[in-house]
Amino acid sequence: SGSNDSRYLLQKASEYARAEEFKKATECLLQITDGNADEATVGRALLRAAEICNQFLEGPEAMDIARDLGPRLIEINQIGPAAQLYLAAEMPREAVDVFIKTDNWSKARRLAKEIDPQLVAYVETQQKSRLRNQGNVEQLADIDIMGALDLLAEQGQWTRCIDKAKQHSVPVLQNIWLSMQPN
Repeated sequence: SGSNDSRYLLQKASEYARAEEFKKATECLLQITDGNADEATVGRALLRAAEICNQFLEGPEAMDIARDLGPRLIEINQIGPAAQLYLAAEMPREAVDVFIKTDNWSKARRLAKEIDPQLVAYVETQQKSRLRNQGNVEQLADIDIMGALDLLAEQGQWTRCIDKAKQHSVPVLQNIWLSMQPN
């Protein structure tokens, strides 16, 4: 059993935690990977590291751990714990980004509203950008009709553009389009 063995690392992490050396405990837990443990053990180790970080670490120590641990929690689909980790480490934008990365827009918006109203605009910009890049006109129209119409126009989908403008009562575009038609 080498120093990379997951049982050894779990035991070492427990010893550090008992000695109130919480950063060392989380660092041990972060060394548990799918290279030295099964999926369930890795998941438990990462969640335990998040718990320790949330409860006992603060400032730069918490931020360092969160930067390493957050993406790994997202990888194993532990979305809530990842967002919680960033919040506890006082990294509000990263907490909101967890929900953005996983296309969970309503949670991203709700969290942004709760922690920093200025982040709401950031969430909306990210969502519009993602929908635009995906060419998702329907969902884009729900939150940004002009953006959706621009996208359709750029794609040369004029009929759809006019129909969408009518559905959303956007007369400006109809007038522009009609003025562009040859007599």
